[in-house]
Amino acid sequence: MSDYQWAKLVQREYYETDTHFIREVLPMGSVDGSSFGLIADATHYRLVDEGEEIHIRPQVAELKGIIKSLGQGGMSVSEGDAVASVQRFAELWEERIRSAEKWDQVIETAREADEISTPDDLAVGNGEVDKGMLGRLKRRLFGD
Repeated sequence: MSDYQWAKLVQREYYETDTHFIREVLPMGSVDGSSFGLIADATHYRLVDEGEEIHIRPQVAELKGIIKSLGQGGMSVSEGDAVASVQRFAELWEERIRSAEKWDQVIETAREADEISTPDDLAVGNGEVDKGMLGRLKRRLFGD
């Protein structure tokens, strides 16, 4: 999930979306429940101001490395399918938040905490690597 203040407000919606996504949406191309779990562990969801509107957008740390690790573990996942899966998850989560009438509170909280990004912030951040996250992924794939 995310350590952002706005995301803490909608944890319930996140978990409800996750359950729905795994049961009803997956598989998406080469992404199944197992591979999505690993990709999701490496994903941070950010609010991005796209001019007219703000939306939840995924940011996957070290996606190429995750795809390679999945392949080494016997799971063939395309980068395009991985990106599409987390993008679809973000859309469904945002829809659930809006239907719960929490979107305005999320935006207000994010503004107060300076947690709204620009598309440029998101592009730069896609190169970041969380070493702890990569270690967790390797342990999940290959054991200790």
